[in-house]
Amino acid sequence: MALDVLQRGQELTQVFESFLPSIVIIAEPAADPSAANTSVSNHGITASERLQMILEFLHEREMDFEDISEMRRVRLEQCVQFCQFKSDATQVLSWMKNGESMLAASFLIPSSLQEAEDLQVEHEQFQLAIEKTHSSAFQLQQKAEQLIQSNHFNPDGIRQIAVDVSNRWQQLMTHAEDRHKLVVASLNFYKTAEQVCSVLDSLEKQYKTDEDFCGANNIRGTGNSPPGTPSKEIESETGDKKIAQIISKHQEQKEAFLKACTLARRNAETFLKYAARCVQYYSSRASNSVYRNAENKVKNILDYILRQENEVLECWSQRKKKLDSCQQYVLVEHSGRQALKWIKEKGEEWLNKRLSRNIDNCSHEEIDELYKTLNEFRLQVKETKEKVKLLIQLSENLIERRHIHSNAIRFWCNCVEKNFKEFSKKLDNYRHQIEEKLGIRLVTPSNETPSGDRNSDSSLESKMSAKDTLSNASSGSTASISGTSFAKANNSENVPQVAQLTDQQQEIKRKSARKKEFIMAELLQTERSYVKDLEVCINTYFNEYRRQAHLQQLPKGITVNELILFGNIQDIYDFHNDIFLKELEKYETMPEDVGHCFVTWARYFDIYVNYCKNKPDSNSLLIIPGISALFEEIQRKHNVLHPIAAYLIKPVQRITKYQLLLKDLLSCCEEGLEGEIKDGLEVMLSVPKKANDALHLSMLDGCDISLDHLGEVILQDSFQIFDSKSLLPSRKGRERRVFLFELYLVFAKEVKPDSSSSSSSSSVSSFGSSSGGNKGKYMYKNKLLTSEIGITEYVEGDECKFCIWTVGAATSGGPTVQENKIILKCHSLDVKHLWVKKLREVIQESYFSSRISTLNLSKPPNSKLMAATGPGSSSSKSSSSYRSSR
Repeated sequence: MALDVLQRGQELTQVFESFLPSIVIIAEPAADPSAANTSVSNHGITASERLQMILEFLHEREMDFEDISEMRRVRLEQCVQFCQFKSDATQVLSWMKNGESMLAASFLIPSSLQEAEDLQVEHEQFQLAIEKTHSSAFQLQQKAEQLIQSNHFNPDGIRQIAVDVSNRWQQLMTHAEDRHKLVVASLNFYKTAEQVCSVLDSLEKQYKTDEDFCGANNIRGTGNSPPGTPSKEIESETGDKKIAQIISKHQEQKEAFLKACTLARRNAETFLKYAARCVQYYSSRASNSVYRNAENKVKNILDYILRQENEVLECWSQRKKKLDSCQQYVLVEHSGRQALKWIKEKGEEWLNKRLSRNIDNCSHEEIDELYKTLNEFRLQVKETKEKVKLLIQLSENLIERRHIHSNAIRFWCNCVEKNFKEFSKKLDNYRHQIEEKLGIRLVTPSNETPSGDRNSDSSLESKMSAKDTLSNASSGSTASISGTSFAKANNSENVPQVAQLTDQQQEIKRKSARKKEFIMAELLQTERSYVKDLEVCINTYFNEYRRQAHLQQLPKGITVNELILFGNIQDIYDFHNDIFLKELEKYETMPEDVGHCFVTWARYFDIYVNYCKNKPDSNSLLIIPGISALFEEIQRKHNVLHPIAAYLIKPVQRITKYQLLLKDLLSCCEEGLEGEIKDGLEVMLSVPKKANDALHLSMLDGCDISLDHLGEVILQDSFQIFDSKSLLPSRKGRERRVFLFELYLVFAKEVKPDSSSSSSSSSVSSFGSSSGGNKGKYMYKNKLLTSEIGITEYVEGDECKFCIWTVGAATSGGPTVQENKIILKCHSLDVKHLWVKKLREVIQESYFSSRISTLNLSKPPNSKLMAATGPGSSSSKSSSSYRSSR
């Protein structure tokens, strides 16, 4: 209609201009809408001018109408976009709800390997179904950002929907990640337990089999009628290297099955941890019952493995004793063979060569030369005689101790003695012939023949050295008792040096063994004293306080719960008195394996975490005058040696003592032979760390996820944070306390109560002395899913900085969007390396980071990663950005 009026106006203008150029129209004010806005008089205006004014007015109104129409169109389009966005969000939320329903329907804590495998199949189906939801959720977040940036009329509504979807997705992802870890942990545990039980059964049967490792059972000689020479069955030497290899393999088997048992226990702990976390999503009584049944099943399996392990360890020890006895026999056999070899190859060969010469035809000078040579040779014979005597004495010592190979040892002893006597007799006859030719009368009997008195000892030092050689046979020594003398007789110049080097190595091993025995003795002694001190504390201070509290006899104004004062000291005492002390005593003769004891009972040391966490509160109560006076009275009443504070600090000190003793043991072990001492040390080092982390986590306030759902703290520390989304970026970063969990990275702001209170960042080392009064807290700020973050390790300008970035989903054919980037500055380079390492491990273990995220996300371009995050931040150094993927 407006166009029609304008067109007719144009036509009328043309008519006026063509035919009536001089017509003057006096317009009426009411008929002219523009008259009120013009200063031109209504008189004297031509019809054409008047018409032009009307047309301009209509054109202006047309433009205004088009503007209003465009605004309405944009508004309607935004309404359509909002409705579509809301519909998409509803669809995504419905998919998430379906995913939650699938998780709920398939919830099961496996009680067998078959159930774990079935759960894995169901969970894989869920993972395939949730992949589309994962991509749609990210695309929805990206669409929300686009709508808000395009000045949508309802940004708050869009943002609220996006937040609802994000929260719902994070909830689903948390649940799915826990379920995925439960599936993996259950499979690992049941497979490991099955394999460990099978291996332990096999080893137990193997160790109970009677085997002849050294060939001593082939010896048929007896002490009364020994054969003159070894029989053909034992003609070939058994070999000390062979028995040393068997012992080495036996030692490796022990380390292997102990580590396998440790792996089964760790897998069990992981399995139960994720089972407990998955149960939290369901509050029904049935789910709790399922968890208890699975927990009992796991504990029964662990108890069975522990019984098997103890039985196999006992069988292993018996077999080890037998192997040590076999090695002692092998050393005796080796020394006997060396003696026989010298007699045959050196002694008799030398003597036969001299006897083949007819001395009756020799001149006096030649006989003198023969006599001189004989005396030189007799020095070697004398040295060999001492070695033979020592061999006989040590052999008889082994026989007196009822050695398992006594008959074989007696055979070699008698064989060597008989052969040496026969050789000595021949040598004496030859000497008599020479002396008769020279006219020398024999005054004293020959001293080349070993004396019948075997108890005589010409060299106590040599005997003790040889005893050490036999007693340390289990260490793999292959040195011969008479190795040095026989080596000299064989004209081998290098052998004495090797023997000397071996003796030095053996001395080092002996010193190391004695030091390990001393450390183990100290560990047991201090453990018994520790248990006794705990018993004194409980029987006096704890029981007396509880008795007075029960009878309401406490001094006026004292109403403190004993659990705050004493913590869980009763649980600590029960564990050490009933379990740990007895377990430690099993390793009294095996100090190199005591680390396995700490690893086996590692989960029980978590009771120290609660104790250390409570210690500051306990300390703050003990300094109250009324409570302090009460315990002083109890000390006098029961005649207790130390005040209560000295007893309550002992659990904290005990953990430190364990660390020191295990470090000393570790320093005594050869490389590769540490057993599980290093693992045991890590267990003890983790106790104060867990306590410190728990203390800081208890100060976290305002988090939108419960601490139970967050799980165990992996790392926590304070950082300077530089955020790229900050409206007012500054060169000075903001102080934040950062907590790393398996699924979340949580940021909080430290709020100190006042300057007089103790620092909220106190560590476990101060548990024994801090007041524990008015503690600060950490106000929750925000969190990131670990499955949605990447890491850039190097930031230019500061080696202590690293970058964390999150990415959005890629649109069809479009690039990924970098949503957020945070630079963290650490206190030291070591802290940075630790955090980067742990973050990468957590990201790699996340299913949605390693599998689903890689379907839709790619690494952001380096240009974006290296962009500065504010005036005070620096660009990244190189293409060291990291996105975990399997």
